[in-house]
Amino acid sequence: MADLSITGANVGVASSLTKVAVIEAAVAITRGQAVYRDGTNSNKATLALNTAAASTAVYGIAISESSGDGKFIAVATGGTIISGGSMTKGQLYYLSTTAGALMPYADLTTDDYINGVYRATSATEAILLFENKGIQSP
Repeated sequence: MADLSITGANVGVASSLTKVAVIEAAVAITRGQAVYRDGTNSNKATLALNTAAASTAVYGIAISESSGDGKFIAVATGGTIISGGSMTKGQLYYLSTTAGALMPYADLTTDDYINGVYRATSATEAILLFENKGIQSP
């Protein structure tokens, strides 16, 4: 398998109980991408990536878009989302080596950070988990 293919137009919240935060973006971000808050850049949202410990602490999943630095985006930080991708129910999806992307466990390789982001509750919905432990794959 490869990174989860996400259609941004299909990403959204799945429940009125989903927690959403509005934060300033540092880069262009599309719906469905995993973001972290960059402490070296005024805590702005930046695309998360599993190749360095600092950028693996996922804050949320973008549910709106940003064209670049200084724009504000909505980010789901808890609860259930509509992922915008076709998932396998029960599968846990992890932060990818591609900035902002997610992948299944089978695609993790040596030295990747093992950060679970969400678990599919159906083919289109997922519950956010954010397992940011900083553990690398052997």
